[in-house]
This record gives sequence, structure tokens and C-alpha cells, in this order.
Amino acid sequence: MRFILLLAFFFTLFLRADIILEGYLHPGDNKNTMYTPEDPLTRYDESTYDYYLNNPSRFYVTEDVNITKIELVAPYGFETDSNLRVYIDGNLVATGNDGETFVDVDLYLTAGMHAIAVRGSCYRNGRERDCSSRNIDDIDDFHFSAIRLVSDRGSSAINFIQRRHIGDTPDYICYGFGCYESNDNYDDLTNDNDKPFYYPDDFEDTSVSYDFNTSCSADRITFFISRIRDIHENGINKLNFYIDNSLIKSFDLNASDDSVYDLNLTYYGNLSPISNGKVEIVSGTFTGGGGYDDISWDELIIIPRCLPDNGNNVNYKFDAWDTFRDINDRNISTKIISKDFSLTIASLDEMGTNYQEFNGTVCVQIVDDLNRSFTPWQKLLFSDQNLSTYSSIVLSNALKKVRVLIAWKRDIDDSCPLSVEDNRTLSTDNFAVRPDRFIIYPPSNQIYAGEDFNLSFAAKVFGSDTNATDYNETLKGSFTVNANETKVGCENGTLTLASFSFTSGEAKNITANYDEIGDINVTVKEINGSEFARIDFDDTNDSERLIASNTTTINVKPYEANITDLNFTVSTGQNWLYMIKNSDLKDMNVTLEAVLSVFSKNGTLLNDFNSSCYGEDVEIKFFYDVNSSGNIDITAVYLGTTNDANSSLEDINKTMRFDVTLFRNGKAKNRYAFDVNRSFDNPIDPIFVKLKEVNIITNVAKRLNGAKVKDDMNATFYFARVWPKDISTNKTDDNTTAKILVFSSIKNEFVKDFNETLVNWYQNSYHSNISYGNIVETNVTDTTILNTDVNINTSSSLDNNGTFNINISNSNALEGVFYIHLNISSWLWYLPKGFGEDYNYTSGSSCLSHPCIKYEYKTQTQGNAVESGGAFKGVDIEDINISDNKRGIRLFR
Repeated sequence: MRFILLLAFFFTLFLRADIILEGYLHPGDNKNTMYTPEDPLTRYDESTYDYYLNNPSRFYVTEDVNITKIELVAPYGFETDSNLRVYIDGNLVATGNDGETFVDVDLYLTAGMHAIAVRGSCYRNGRERDCSSRNIDDIDDFHFSAIRLVSDRGSSAINFIQRRHIGDTPDYICYGFGCYESNDNYDDLTNDNDKPFYYPDDFEDTSVSYDFNTSCSADRITFFISRIRDIHENGINKLNFYIDNSLIKSFDLNASDDSVYDLNLTYYGNLSPISNGKVEIVSGTFTGGGGYDDISWDELIIIPRCLPDNGNNVNYKFDAWDTFRDINDRNISTKIISKDFSLTIASLDEMGTNYQEFNGTVCVQIVDDLNRSFTPWQKLLFSDQNLSTYSSIVLSNALKKVRVLIAWKRDIDDSCPLSVEDNRTLSTDNFAVRPDRFIIYPPSNQIYAGEDFNLSFAAKVFGSDTNATDYNETLKGSFTVNANETKVGCENGTLTLASFSFTSGEAKNITANYDEIGDINVTVKEINGSEFARIDFDDTNDSERLIASNTTTINVKPYEANITDLNFTVSTGQNWLYMIKNSDLKDMNVTLEAVLSVFSKNGTLLNDFNSSCYGEDVEIKFFYDVNSSGNIDITAVYLGTTNDANSSLEDINKTMRFDVTLFRNGKAKNRYAFDVNRSFDNPIDPIFVKLKEVNIITNVAKRLNGAKVKDDMNATFYFARVWPKDISTNKTDDNTTAKILVFSSIKNEFVKDFNETLVNWYQNSYHSNISYGNIVETNVTDTTILNTDVNINTSSSLDNNGTFNINISNSNALEGVFYIHLNISSWLWYLPKGFGEDYNYTSGSSCLSHPCIKYEYKTQTQGNAVESGGAFKGVDIEDINISDNKRGIRLFR
């Protein structure tokens, strides 16, 4: 089968310089033998133009051209209410009037490969509808023999756009139970399940041929076969090139598999203008038998590289690329705002494949897709040369996609812009111009966990603090902001940012919130894969393509510190206790226990407030009301895991430190105990202590909340003593007493419930438990020195009103004077100043350092038992007995 270009067709092409895309196409959705081809360019089960729009017809122009009209040649079947729509390079460029098969356009096409598709209207229930509407049930079917592009200049390329299928097998579809002829029309070339990709479904013949002419001498000719597919065996399918029916060159149509490929086949050799050329594409037979190899393709494009004709018929092409690249790598990498760069401007032959010397003026500038210029024209004067340098280019805007616009005029030295030019073109590669770097401006004030604060951002130009004009990207579009913890092992919180966009490189006062504490790295960086200069991902490495990230460290402190629990515990379990000496604090004390917690603003405990991460020592202070204005000696000690050394305080308003090591999961517990210090020979009036407030005094958070103090958090401290009674008896089993007395120089509310036993000494009737103070043991000796016991048994027991009963069993009826030594809780020891020693109950100690009872046993009584002040051997101790003896002042020995 031979496909012939009519003479009149060539004549029209020659006169009008139009570009003809030759070949029948059938857009539509209905198989119809009245159309060529009868199979429409769509799937059998759909009413849509999408498959044709997604796989448009390719064509090539060898010059930059201006197109003013596009029309269908010999159209058939186009409905009178249908509107022709023309798409060039994926963009709708024009829509025609009802029933018209042409459109007027104002279109500039650069030299090179392009794509075109045409369609009519869509229908539902016979009425025209937008093709994007749902339930479209029909589209306009029509065919045509060619597409004419009315142009201001011609092209030496010859474009055949009819889609072909040669071989001996119709298209088929296979199921699990067999293969059948398929009327699937146009196949989805991206889906292997649609193989074989034959279109039309029926084969035309085992070969197809194209006749063509050229109008120029050439040193090579290229045959481009678009989307050829289903080559099942290499070496059997051919493209044969003939001139005047003589075979010039036979090419194998080879591919690595039966998928879809573009083939470029070039014949190298000097060729005069061709007036009787032919291309034949042949389906070969399989070497193992089994018939012909069916193959399909979309377009055949023939591109001669024309030679100059005495300097009057030379076609040039220009291109631009980075100065570190060459003709085999025509890319332009990402550039940076305000950073100067240079580009190579190359003069090439018409095919754009080799250098070609040029003489004349070349004007260059940077433009975008809307033809807006971003640099002034720069003039390059070529003098029989093929390369020059476009230097000192500085761009002041952020630009996602720009190219180099190149205009030229041969054999003239002229200024730019050229008033008259031979041609103009755009660089093959486009490129982006990005900001140099990001900057983050943190707030100057302190940041607290969970509380909003502001961050500001900027995108800067190269070499200065100027913001990047036209950089208007949006968060999570091409860039992101994240936060991470600087210390290994500490928790990463969540940085929340209000959505924002840059405005010419600036984004100010963006609301932010971070829900943890610490030194946090906040980073703004581009998203690799969505970056501003994504257009250059194939020719520019990451370090040059991506805007330089920026990181700043912000310090985030707790928002709130609270004393969340407070306990005031008296060791007696009552609201009173005894004064002690320092060494007895563990047994008699008031203990303050507090729990300190740190929070974010939303009330979440801050786990990173610890010794490994971002905790710190925190001090709280206890404030009391005390009824004594005199100097009192307070003994206090920490009972926590740290700082457990005793420390004396001059006043009772104690500061307690929570060492950072105490914190776990945002909480710490610590406690301290205190008591009023006493000297055994210096009685002190009762001291009433009431806890008034507890405050955090370390500036560890924005808000510091002290503890809630209960009314019952108070205690009364008493100076106490043991007061024993001597005994003289003739009974072998007898008893005496030792009472617990407390001191008060006046009768007041602290002793109102007690009986005054001695002057200023009151019996503590609340002393009902040995844990308050005890007679631990008793020993009987025959002297006032604590040494070897005599064989007399004694014991003690406490009643409920502060009296110990001392039971004596002298079963051997030993006669004489003996001394019962009392081993007591040391805070119950008292002697007037100058009459004894500090408490001591070790072997060899005497009744001057611990209480003793003088016990006398004789067979005949000589009087009543008498009371003892606990001092003997001629030491007189003056105590005034009030309640137990009415005879006035009595001296005890």
C-alpha cells in the first residue's frame, strides 16, 4: 500500500509556507467503515476524547514559526453544532465556531518537536454538553486527511501523522480460556494488559510506504518513528529509504522488548533536493516461522539537515547551556538571586546537532513563559564563530521557570533589541532562580511550653540581607519547618505553626507553639521532591538546587510550677511534741513533705524536667507564724535523697531545695523535719508554730504557684522532764511514780488543761503513748553510780495521764538504800543549771546525768515515802511542790 502526497499539496506548501501534517485520523467513539480509519481514537467502552488528548500527534518544525490558522483538510462527519478544539503541547489554544473545521490563532512555536490534538463536542441524550460533565454518552465522530498550520515560514521537516498497523494479525484480547479478535479501538499504551498495542485493530498490509520530496540539499536525513510498539523479534522489521526507486539505506527496527519506543534512524550522506523519495516500513516474517511480526506506530517524521546554498539558504539554530557543559549536555542548572553567572551561547546547524559558525549579532535575555523579561538585552557579536559567553547575568527575582531568549541577525553589527531579525528561539533547557538561604528570627522574649510565641522567617538573596522578591511559597508546599530536641535521649515535643506563606521572601510574626521544654532546634528547609527549583532536578545536584536551610535554637522553659501536694506531719501524731536536742530529731519532729510539679500551659507534665535533660534545682520556702519573739534554736534536716546533712537555722522560715536529681516525669518529692532545740538545764516556754504559706522562690517557670496551707498545719513544742518520787518501804513488792512535766513560766492556753505539779511545771496529761517519750529501762544499784545491778527487779508502765508507774520486787528482802536508775528518752531529762550534766546513761554515769529514784527497804517502816528530785550526795535542788505536798518549800536530795 502506497501513501502519496498530491502535487497540488506540495504546490500549496511551497507557495504559502504552510506546515502540513499529512494523514487520516478519526477522533470519536464509534467504529464506522465510512471513516478512515474505521476505528476511532478511543477505547471501545468509553465516550471520551481523553485517549487521543493523552497521546496526541507529534510533529516537528525546523524553524521558529508564527501560526495564524489551523484547519482540517478534507474533513468528513463534523457535526454542524460541534465546535473544533485544538490543543498544542497539551494546552487548549483555540475553540472554533459551530460546524467550522478551522480556528484562527496567534501562536508562536519554537523549532523542535511539538504535539497536536483536535476534538469536537460531547453529547448526552443528543444535546451538547461540556466534555467534563458526567454521563456523556456520545462524542462527535469525524475524520480528516491532514492538518494545515498556516505559517509565516515553512519547515523542511515532513510530518506523517496517520497511525499504522502492519502484519497479518488483527488486534486481539486474551482471557484465561482463549484469545479473540478485539474491537478495543485505541489501546492504552501505559497498560501492559492492553497488549498487543495494535491500532487500527485490523492490519493494513505487511508494509506501508510514504512518498516525499525535500527542497534543500542536506548532509543527513533523520527518520523519526513515534511510539512504535510490539516489535517481537529484532532484525526482521525494516525501514527502507529510496530515492528514484533505488534503495539508499535499509534500517533494522529493533527494540529491547515489545513495549513502546521512539526510534531515530539517520542516514549520513550528501543529498541533493529529493524529488522522488520514499520510505517503506516493512513487517518481517519470524525466523522460526509463524507469519509476520505485527507492529504499530503513530507518526513518521522525516527531518533533513539542510546545507547552506552559497550563504543564502543557511538555517541556524541557537541554544544556551552552562559554561561548564557542552553540546552533549545542554542543561542550565539552578541559579541564585543576585549571584552572577554566565552561560554559553552556541550557534548550531538547523538540526541542532552540530556547531555551525555564525557571523552577525546575537541578542540574549532571560524571560519566563509569559515572555516577561528579567534582564536587559545583552549583545553578543559573532565573527565566524560558533560559541560566545553570555556573562555577568544577575537576576533579582525568585523565578520557577525561565529560559534564555536568543534573537539573531546575520552579517550585521546591530544594537539590541534587533529591529529586524532573522529568527529567535528559546534555550532548550529551562531553569529556576532561587533564594540563597532561609533565615529564622526567634522571639527576643522567653518561650514557655504550650504558650504561643512568634517566629519570623525570611528567604534571602545572595551576598546581602535583602529579602527575595517574588518568593511567595507556602508552608508544606515547597518547604517545611520542623523542630527537634538537641539532647540525645530527651523527648521531642511537637512544634505547631500557623499556616503561612512568604510574601516576597518575608513571613513575619507567625504564631508558633511548642509543647515540651528544652533547647530546641527549629529548622526551615525545602522539601526535596517539591522544592522551588524542582524543574532542575534532572541536571542540578541537591546542594545547588535546594535553598540553604537554616536552624536556630530556642530555649523553652516550663510554663507553670506548682506545689501539688503538701503534708505537715507531727511525729507524735498529735498537734504537740517535745523540744529536743539535735541528735534526737529523727525521733521527735515536725516533717514537711512537698511534691513539686512542672507543667506546660495546657496542663501536661513536662517529662524532660530532670537531671538528664532540662531540669534544675528548685527552692521553695516555708513561712510560719511563731509565738516566741526570743531567740530560739531550730534544728532541721532534709529527709530526701539528697542534702541529708543537718543544718541549723536562725529562724524557722526554712528554704528547701529540690535537687534536680529528684525529678521523675515532671515531678519531685522532698521533705524536711525540724524541732526546737533544747538544753537540758534551760527550760523554755511552749512555742506555737503555725504554717502560714509555702512559695516557690526559684524562677523556674512563668507561673509559680505555692501550696494551699490547711488550718491544722500547726504544732506546740514543750520543754519536758521526768519527775520521779523516792520511796522508803517495808514491803518487798511496792511501787512509786515518775511523772511527765512540761514547763511554762505563766499559766496560758498551752497548759490550761494541765495541773501545775511544781512551780511552772505542769503534768502533761496528753502523754499517753511511750512513743512520745519513754522509760526505756531501769537498773538498780547500791550507789548513785550506774554499774553492777543488785538483785532487785524493777519495771515501768505508762498510764493515760502522763504518769509512769515504777514497780519494785525485792523478793530477797535486801535491806538498805538502793538507787533505781531510769533510762529515759533524752528529751525528758532536766536539772537546774549548775546541778548536773547532760543526759548520759552509760556504765559509770551517775544520777547527776540521768533520773534516779532513791529506794530504801527496811523491815520496820519509819515513815511515809518521800519524793525525790533526782539529786543526791549532798546536792540540794530547790523545787517547790504545789500539788503533792502542802508543806511549802522542800529540798530534795
